[in-house]
Amino acid sequence: MRRGSKPELIYIGDVLVAVNLSADYCAEHEWGIARLRDEFGIPDGDNVYGMKRRKITRVPNIEWVEYAAKWTAGKRDVENGLAKVVGDALIPNQGFVLHSWYGKEPYKLAQNSELYGIGLRTAWSEDDLAAVSNDPEQVEALREIYDAIKKKDACIFFGGGGPFLNPGLMIAIASRVPSNFVADWKAFDKDRHAIKKEFKATGIEALLAKAGKRYFALSPRRKDDGTLWYWLNPYEREDNYGWFELEDLKLWAVGEGPIPKVKKESMVN
Repeated sequence: MRRGSKPELIYIGDVLVAVNLSADYCAEHEWGIARLRDEFGIPDGDNVYGMKRRKITRVPNIEWVEYAAKWTAGKRDVENGLAKVVGDALIPNQGFVLHSWYGKEPYKLAQNSELYGIGLRTAWSEDDLAAVSNDPEQVEALREIYDAIKKKDACIFFGGGGPFLNPGLMIAIASRVPSNFVADWKAFDKDRHAIKKEFKATGIEALLAKAGKRYFALSPRRKDDGTLWYWLNPYEREDNYGWFELEDLKLWAVGEGPIPKVKKESMVN
């Protein structure tokens, strides 16, 4: 489980709709959520579109937790440029957790660096997630989302567009998602299915595998002109990450092009 960088509660007007667990540039957040989808019983067939592709049909062993976390308050001594510790306090926290042992042993959340701190904190990976806070209003909102999960009135998806603009893993109350977003999801899913077919037809995955090129992520996206390009996060540090064209990937298979990092030539005095 890895921490999201900028978690937030999503409201439309005054109505709570979702929590954005957000994301970070880490492998755990690029491996996808296939296991989470399976645990929550979310259909994943290529021909499943719209709300059905995101709404949960099963409630796994997700727990509501309450625990006290030690928080060290501090202030800066401006005159001497030194940090002074004001004192320690035990801060009450609440939230929901899906994890093999955090949910059953919530005190360990206070010791987890991914969730340490104050305010809204979230973390997730391919098969676990958590959202906790010490702020009473945020706790109330998280409880509302947790109750929706227990009633199977929840959907899980990645953000993008409108109130879900910031990237990250979203958990929304399904009955509160605006109908126009559900329509947009359906159109997006149909195009995603088409992209998947086009991606497979390139044969690039097999070519890279044969060349021994490994990666954490290779994700196609459609550009405004209708063509595809690819987000690559390579396994080796000797290679660049970023958005690349198909020809760039083909060159990478033979160790050429913009993906391999160019080694600097040694300076001769």
